[in-house]
Amino acid sequence: MTRLPTMLFPPEISTIAKRRATAALVVAMMLFAGAAQAQEQPAAQRQPADEKAAKEAAPAAMDANADWPCVQHKQPVLTAAQMWDGPPVAAQGEASDDESIRKLVPVIISRRLQMEDVEKKIAAFAESLPADQRDAKLTELFQAALAEINTSRSQIMDGIEKFQRRQILRSKKLEADGTKLAELLKASEADLKNREAAASAQEAQTRYDWDARVFQERQQNIPVACEIPVLIEQRVFALAQAIRALMSN
Repeated sequence: MTRLPTMLFPPEISTIAKRRATAALVVAMMLFAGAAQAQEQPAAQRQPADEKAAKEAAPAAMDANADWPCVQHKQPVLTAAQMWDGPPVAAQGEASDDESIRKLVPVIISRRLQMEDVEKKIAAFAESLPADQRDAKLTELFQAALAEINTSRSQIMDGIEKFQRRQILRSKKLEADGTKLAELLKASEADLKNREAAASAQEAQTRYDWDARVFQERQQNIPVACEIPVLIEQRVFALAQAIRALMSN
């Protein structure tokens, strides 16, 4: 995984992000220690096939997350099994042909609407249904909401990764520009009478400082962007609970 130069990161990175990074590291260490203890055995007794599989799987996992800059674990899709204990639905959700459900879904998944208002809209929808159809239609509503949320969430995560790739390119350019700037400054210092060289070095310094500032400001946006998939996940969990609360089975 390509990493950005440490010196280019702003010193005031979110305290919350740092705490989450530390917590994630501690949890990972605990899980690793537990697995190591459970599987501890002499090296001679380990199965070569298992070692080969592990070595092949590790790079694949790293490649899959190479452009993911968030502290939070990358989870490409949300599945019904994670949050739904009602009647069977498509694992990643499925769009509905019911016009009333299709109109309601964008409303209830919008994070601009408070959950209190969302619950009222879901309750009104449930009350409009015949009692013998209520559970089936509410299940269909959740399934459609999950599908729509997975679509929008996937687009957001793709955007985060594209932004990270651009940041990596910017960091490499800054590194190259920094090397050139150092050479210009050195040449300027060696020939103090060369005003043209001094002016060129000053211009390069100004441009570099500006590019570095832009890079750092954009870098500060990453922890904020990383919170969006988390908020979306929280919304779909809340939706599942709100819908299930109105079902009889």
